[in-house]
Amino acid sequence: MEIHLSLQVGPLQAEITADSEEDYESELVQLMDFIQSREEQLSTISQMSTEPATESGPVGSGRLDDKQNGDTGSEQEWSEEPSSTDYSGPLSGLLRKVDTSFQDVSGVIDVDPELEEPPLVLADAEQLGETVKDKQLTGSLLLLCAWNECYDESPVMVSDLKDALEHSGVSSNNLYKMYDHDVANQTLRRSGDGRGTEIRLTRVGEREALERIEQLTE
Repeated sequence: MEIHLSLQVGPLQAEITADSEEDYESELVQLMDFIQSREEQLSTISQMSTEPATESGPVGSGRLDDKQNGDTGSEQEWSEEPSSTDYSGPLSGLLRKVDTSFQDVSGVIDVDPELEEPPLVLADAEQLGETVKDKQLTGSLLLLCAWNECYDESPVMVSDLKDALEHSGVSSNNLYKMYDHDVANQTLRRSGDGRGTEIRLTRVGEREALERIEQLTE
């Protein structure tokens, strides 16, 4: 009579097939001796197979998680500084006309998000030109450009321009001398007289202002 027996001891599976009871007992004794001699190894294998995979994960998963966490952080940091295509605030009209980023432009010109306060030039006055007239001209071009593109205001009262220049760190004393500048004759137009004098950019002035913004952001 054939005897068939299946055993499982921890991770070990064994089958015994014998033609007689004596053969069966002999096979069983040999199997038990084998298990006892390797009891420590079988115990270790059993522990490894029952440990949850989530504790350590597959090899390399720790570095992958770190990278994923790092990528998430980078995306959050990027979102705090919008790109020119994502930004839709007051500077968006100006950004569409210059070949530079939101961060760079906002470092040169400050525009009130609510458009309640006049624009300001944030660039250092020394970057605007060598002489007072140069600084006044560059400052005026940037401010008038911001008023036109961001506030949709043009022309602007000369008195408002003077105040904005002063708040930007550029002297407005003897501003009329700025108009003696060759570039001023091509880029600026005044109308009216006295306290009602207004000023705006010409088409040449608009291009000149945009070029100077790009130069200041390089």
